[in-house]
Order: sequence, then structure tokens, then C-alpha cells
Amino acid sequence: MIKYLSVIFLSVLFLYNNIPLKASEQNLNPDNPFFDQENIAISNHGIWLYDAKSKQKKWHTLVGKHLYEPVIADSKVFIGSTSGLFALEKKTGKTSFQFMRDKNLFSSIIMDDRLFVTSDSGDIWSLDRSSGSIIWHLKLEGWVYPMIFLQGNLILGGQSGFITALDPNTSKIVWNFKLDGELTYKPIEINDKYFAVSIFTGFTYLIHAKNGSLIWKVKDKTPFFSFVADKNSITYAGFGLVKIRDVNNGKLLFEDILPGKILNCTSFSDGVFMISNENEIRLYSSQKPTLIWSKKWNKKQIGHPVSNNKYFFTILNGDQEPLIKFIKKTQLIYNQSL
Repeated sequence: MIKYLSVIFLSVLFLYNNIPLKASEQNLNPDNPFFDQENIAISNHGIWLYDAKSKQKKWHTLVGKHLYEPVIADSKVFIGSTSGLFALEKKTGKTSFQFMRDKNLFSSIIMDDRLFVTSDSGDIWSLDRSSGSIIWHLKLEGWVYPMIFLQGNLILGGQSGFITALDPNTSKIVWNFKLDGELTYKPIEINDKYFAVSIFTGFTYLIHAKNGSLIWKVKDKTPFFSFVADKNSITYAGFGLVKIRDVNNGKLLFEDILPGKILNCTSFSDGVFMISNENEIRLYSSQKPTLIWSKKWNKKQIGHPVSNNKYFFTILNGDQEPLIKFIKKTQLIYNQSL
């Protein structure tokens, strides 16, 4: 049952990486189907390259594929799916190579000329970025969520209830950390030293990426699936709860009830956005923990990214076609059908 819940949440949790960028540096985390300045959008209708100036699609491909978060590097877009890993030419959307087409491969990360990818079978690969050829392969127990790169280590976890740090050059295990249960999703970078994980029994951990030492651990009533952070605080969300804690000691600074399952958690200069599956959008301040504003839509939100002072929301309308809504504060500027 937990495995199926995990797969469901993977379908809405997306994270953009770039050679590699930490979530704390890019202020995107982890559910955004529209990726920063690259103008890449994904949904169950495929993947697009979208021109924000002309408001036109440049290309659209992988229609009907179950896709995970893409990684954009130089002239290529790498994207995991239930049909393996695709390397697409960014200019045209054409497939450069496909790796393990019969496996469910999650999102990847990039380091220099290498690509690292995990799977629901416990297989982990290091690949040559240009050709997709295998550099090394490792098999762990159970499914393994997408990994992160922090403090020189590849850090990953999943069904086994362990967080594992690997040497990216050799695949050698550097350290293991035993959790009190199975992860809800991948580790999330909090700053240049620490990462956070949550498990299904409600524990949240802050762990040092270099040596696997525990910084703090707290127990909540619900598991959490989305995290964002700045230098002073960590904001996270789960089933109807939003919490802001001191990043150094885990002390609770603020909490709020947001009805429904919280689908998105995105950080930007003004604060932190939350969206629930009951159509509610809220903006919180993490600097002075408080609710800034709240708005309810009459259509289901499926994601939102941020660009400058406009907030880009993907909306699911009546005929199941995704839209991009361009929002400035709480006022609608225009819609763009994908």
C-alpha cells in the first residue's frame, strides 16, 4: 500500500536540477511542472518547450508517457519515465537516446559529463551524458527515489528505510543512516551542508550530508512531502498541515491548516506558495512566519512555478487540458493553453 502511495506522490513531485543545482540555490521545490528560465512544461499530456514571449509551443513530445522531473543541461533535456530515460534535443524535442525502455526510471542528476539515475527496482546507474553508455551500476534493496548531490556525495533512499551516501566516482557506500521507516519521497537539500527527509510515520529529519550525522528529528501527526528552506527556516507541508521550523534546531515557529492534500510548495523572494487539491492557494512569509494571503480557485491546481514578479500556475480545466495561468499577486493577467 505504501509503495502505491509513494508512486502517486512521485507523479506530482518534480524538481529541476542543473549540473547540479541545489534546491536552496534555485528556489524551486519539488513539484513544479514548469521549469524556471528554460520554459519546459510537463504533465500527463507530455513535455513541451514553451516560448514565454511569443506564447507559443516550440515542440511537444512523449505524449501519453508517465514522466518525472526533467534535467536540463546544455543542448539536452533528460527525463525519466515509466519507459526508461529519454535524452531529448532541447532545440527540436527529438530523442537523442533512450536508456532502459522497459524500466521505470526516476529523475536524474548531472555532474560534469555524467548522468546518475535511480529506479523503482533498486537499480542505480552512472551514465555517460552524451551517449547513455553505462559507467557503473549498483543494486540496492527496494525502490530508490531520485537522488541528490551534496557535500561530495550522492545521497538517496527509498523503500529500505535507509539513507545511503555513495561516492559518485566508484559507487562505494560512504555511509548509511537508518530511519524509523520508509521515505515519503527523495531527500531535499536545505542548504550547502544539510538535507531533510520525511517518513510515512510522521518523523522529519535534518541530516548532515558529509558524514550522515543527525542534526535534529521531530515527530508530527502527518508525513510531509514538500520542503523549502532559507538560511533561517524550513517550511514543509503534508496532509492539510503547513509548518515552519528553525533550520538549526527544529523548533516550531509557525503552523497552519490548509484543507486537503498539499500538492505544491515553492519558494521565492516574497515567501512560500502552497497549493492544495481542494483548490486553495496560500502565500506564507518564512522570514516573519505568517500567512500573507489566501485565494480559492474554482478549478483544480496541478502545479505552479515562479518567474520574476509573476506567478505561473498550471490549471486543469474541464476537458482535462492543462493551462498556464500567469498571475501577478492575486490578479489573473491571462491564460495560455498548452
